Amino acid sequence: MRLESFIGKATLAVDAAGRTNFPKEFRKVLSEENEGQVVVTISGENTLALFPLVQWNRYMEYLESLGRNPD
Repeated sequence: MRLESFIGKATLAVDAAGRTNFPKEFRKVLSEENEGQVVVTISGENTLALFPLVQWNRYMEYLESLGRNPD
């Protein structure tokens, strides 16, 4: 799955317990190519960013390859 094919927005209602439903359109893409596995992380402006697990793992490998140094 190309990450650029998963860009989109959805406005959702949140219930009193702080829960929401995942948009149907997003579920379809995730279940077809990623077995429904995602990583949710904080983004800017009170938003969440969703990454298919495969893409997230590649990103983490990239970060690890940079090493840890003061720069």
